[in-house]
Amino acid sequence: MSTKLNNSEIKNYFDDIFTFKSHDDKLEHEAIMLNARIMQLTEKALERKGWNKKILAKKIGTSASYLTQLFMDNKLVNLKMMAKIQDALDINFKMDYEAENETCFTFKRYKNAVRAPLEKKDINATNETQMAG
Repeated sequence: MSTKLNNSEIKNYFDDIFTFKSHDDKLEHEAIMLNARIMQLTEKALERKGWNKKILAKKIGTSASYLTQLFMDNKLVNLKMMAKIQDALDINFKMDYEAENETCFTFKRYKNAVRAPLEKKDINATNETQMAG
């Protein structure tokens, strides 16, 4: 039996490795890749601060073993945990993702969310000024 593979066999081998069996498998892979990137950035920030996982865990109110699970991709980080990590390490997980053919929807949503309370405050201030005058 020959141990040499021809080009076609090599291509098929790699196609099998990098082809997902289902859409759910692909999504799971993407989630793990996002988690890995977030934890890589976290690890760099820890190194810059001279902290270990135990220190970070204490700062964000979780266990060092939970952080280890995140770093090992056994668990996926959630948004609240990301916010806690950002706050503790004074970093920002910059999100450069934008839907194709969309104008910055998230910015519009943010702007409207911020504008509404400000407009309400302006209305209240106007009413108070009118009542006083």
